[in-house]
Amino acid sequence: MDNATHDHHDSSSYRIPIALRFFWSIILVVGMLILPKTPRYLVKRDNNEAAARSLSRLRRLPEDHEAVPGARRDPGKPPV
Repeated sequence: MDNATHDHHDSSSYRIPIALRFFWSIILVVGMLILPKTPRYLVKRDNNEAAARSLSRLRRLPEDHEAVPGARRDPGKPPV
């Protein structure tokens, strides 16, 4: 990135690399806001219901599916 602007002898020689770094950081911040929290983080914070919802969303399964541990299930139905 810096080598591409080494021939510039004005302020663009440092402004272009800084702008590219800001652009990448904006992408990361937007991704942090859009993506769900991980089930591991939620379990560590003792939020098992939210962890089950997050895991079901990541696996694209309903919350009461047997592949989602800790999910709410019918009490009369034993887990498989």
